[in-house]
Amino acid sequence: MKEHTTKQKSQLKGALFVSLVAHLLLIAILLLSSNFEFEEEASSGQMVEAVVIDPNLVRQQAQQIRQQKEKAQKQQQDKLDELKKQAEELERNRKAEEERVRQLQLEKAKAEKQAREAKERKLEQERLEKQQAEEKAAAEKAAREKAAKEAAEKAAREKAAKEAAEKAAREKAAKAAAEKAAREKAAKEAAEKAAREKAAKEAAEKAAREKAAKEAAEKAAREKAAKEAAEKAAREKAAKEAAEKAAREKQETEQALDNIFDGLEAENSQNSAAKQRQVNNEVAKYSTIYKQLIQNKLIAQDYLKGKTCRVNMKLISAGSGFVVGNVTVLSGDGRLCTATKSAITQVANFPAPKDPAVLNKLKDINLTVEL
Repeated sequence: MKEHTTKQKSQLKGALFVSLVAHLLLIAILLLSSNFEFEEEASSGQMVEAVVIDPNLVRQQAQQIRQQKEKAQKQQQDKLDELKKQAEELERNRKAEEERVRQLQLEKAKAEKQAREAKERKLEQERLEKQQAEEKAAAEKAAREKAAKEAAEKAAREKAAKEAAEKAAREKAAKAAAEKAAREKAAKEAAEKAAREKAAKEAAEKAAREKAAKEAAEKAAREKAAKEAAEKAAREKAAKEAAEKAAREKQETEQALDNIFDGLEAENSQNSAAKQRQVNNEVAKYSTIYKQLIQNKLIAQDYLKGKTCRVNMKLISAGSGFVVGNVTVLSGDGRLCTATKSAITQVANFPAPKDPAVLNKLKDINLTVEL
């Protein structure tokens, strides 16, 4: 492996050398190109100076210069083409060398990977063998423990079965004794009950006879007293009616005089009473509406059927209706009263009348809610 690595390093150095030579050739090509341009500029300067001396000579020299220039250009171009070919060849060689080095590196990496994998497989095999040995030992230990546990459980089951059989025998004997005692007790109680029922029946029959005789005597006494009271009441009624007739006649005479003065006052009183009846009717109507709103929020439960709750509500004007200011339980079933208070708080708005007299009465109102 070490020899292989040394060989790869040597090959890498060769590739670097080839690359260096190629770059030096490219630099030489650039320098030659610069010299050629400099000579061309110099020739051009001489031609300008020759024009001043003799046109024919200038033309002749220009022809020579062109020929020299073309020859030099051709030589230069040939040299450049050769250098370019050499540079391209060197570049191809460099790339080939780089590819060869890359392949060698890949082979090295592959060999190292295979070595690692082989080592890992060996370690894994050793681990599996160790694990299998441990599992085998654990299985043997578990088998021994299981056998010991099963033996202990079997002994425990046999002991429990024996104890259960003994307990069942004791319970059976106790049950038989209890049943015998219960039968004897039931027979004794039945005899005692029959004796009590017989005595009670005889006592009831005797009491019924005595009660019937007593009621007959009391009825006769009541009828006699009622007859005497009726006769006395008739006499008193006749005397009373005569006195009342005389008093009425006197009162009617006095009333006829009083009516003349009291007519106007009576009319005012009747109007007031009519107004009060109207207010009371409106209060009753709105009370019914309020109870219906509250009952709609109640959840009907069987245990609340037939129950009642009386509450007092303090209502506060809010817009076109009322909102609840306070609720007080006056009386009734506790559970229904709790549900009623909750239902009242769920009513968002109680309608309000326009009549101020009715409005004032509804601000403090007592209601009886029932299901």
